Amino acid sequence: MTLCTGKARQTGFFVWGFFVWGFFVWEFFVWGLFVWEFFVWGFFVWEFFVWGFFVWEFCVWGFFV
Repeated sequence: MTLCTGKARQTGFFVWGFFVWGFFVWEFFVWGLFVWEFFVWGFFVWEFFVWGFFVWEFCVWGFFV
């Protein structure tokens, strides 16, 4: 275990920290993707309600006409 002294231990710590931070960055991107998907689907749902509202208006006006 003479390799785990001084410089080698410090380098191993930096490599470990690099992987840990990489994992957090990866998680950040994954969650960002889910949030993005959420907004995209929310936009489609919003469009659905807007188009539904226009169809509803069309039916109401058709009823009056």
